[in-house]
Amino acid sequence: MELERYSLTYFSSDLYSSMPGTVDNFRYLPRPYAGFGYVLKGSGTLTEYLNATGTETRVTPISKDMIFYVPRGSTYDAFWESDSSIELNSIHFEIPSGTFNSQRTYVEAIPVERLVAASGDSSFDLEREFFTIHELFLSDDHNVQRRFEMMSRFFRILSALHPCLEKRVASPLDREIEPALDYIRIHCAEPLQVPLLASLCNLSESHFYARFRRATGLTPIEYKNRVAISSAGRMLTDEPDLPIEEVSERMGFASSSYFRRVFARIAGCPPREFRKKSLSSGQPL
Repeated sequence: MELERYSLTYFSSDLYSSMPGTVDNFRYLPRPYAGFGYVLKGSGTLTEYLNATGTETRVTPISKDMIFYVPRGSTYDAFWESDSSIELNSIHFEIPSGTFNSQRTYVEAIPVERLVAASGDSSFDLEREFFTIHELFLSDDHNVQRRFEMMSRFFRILSALHPCLEKRVASPLDREIEPALDYIRIHCAEPLQVPLLASLCNLSESHFYARFRRATGLTPIEYKNRVAISSAGRMLTDEPDLPIEEVSERMGFASSSYFRRVFARIAGCPPREFRKKSLSSGQPL
């Protein structure tokens, strides 16, 4: 049994709040991790972009006492209604198993009652579980018992969530380049090697380049930069004291000035402003 495929390589918990009418735009920032959030207050819609041109979308309404799930690599907009502020208790995670990437599942919103039923325990208090996980996440890193309890609670939620997710049927074109997409997501801080990506997909370089562009609407380097900037955004908020120059270096950019230009073009604001906004409101999914 390959249990390492189901081990966590990243985990965080956050409380997120935002003003009415806010739009969280991740259309050009593929999410660097999977995540799910408990909607504590407010309502809105999630628009997931299913193709490169944005002509194929999937709209999901969300409201209080729903759990919404975002697979790794997905791109979407979240629009929060103007009648009230939004509050989320969110968990971000990464597991090597391909189940949790955007080629496998959709962005979804699931009523809490459905997950309670899936858990087989009518007393399963999901709101309390999310808050307990968050409290444990903020507690002493060196307390092994607390960490085990946190992971136990997380995997219990995940085991109830997993069977509720609608499986996504990838297009033949997506399936052809899927090995390259997975490789880029894992190695986004390394120099891009198109010959290697083409060989992973069993295509010639010219055929690979054309099919990649047709499937994603981007060149391989443009796609890599978006994944790298998304990961950099996570780093900026996870490590608030980390200098931007070091974030740039860790993500493999040739210079911090080039990193700042690329970040502002893709994220819509400079790294410093992005960090300030994220730290003041928490991280959405």
